[in-house]
Amino acid sequence: MSSADGHAGRLVFDGECGFCTRCVDWLRRLDPQGKVDVQPFQADGVPASIGATVEECRDAVQFLGPDGVRRSGAD
Repeated sequence: MSSADGHAGRLVFDGECGFCTRCVDWLRRLDPQGKVDVQPFQADGVPASIGATVEECRDAVQFLGPDGVRRSGAD
């Protein structure tokens, strides 16, 4: 299932965290078509684009699925 924009969801991560960045690099290798839109929370407007605050994004990775449900951390 994908959203109207063709993405399977948006993953928002900490672009200043080395571990997060390495995990995102791994995800991008597994998803060469870019079905998951991956964005650092530090980019302008990204937290708001998924209905999250900067603080929530600092605390845990966030994922907004094509169903419109936002999950964070281990969810």
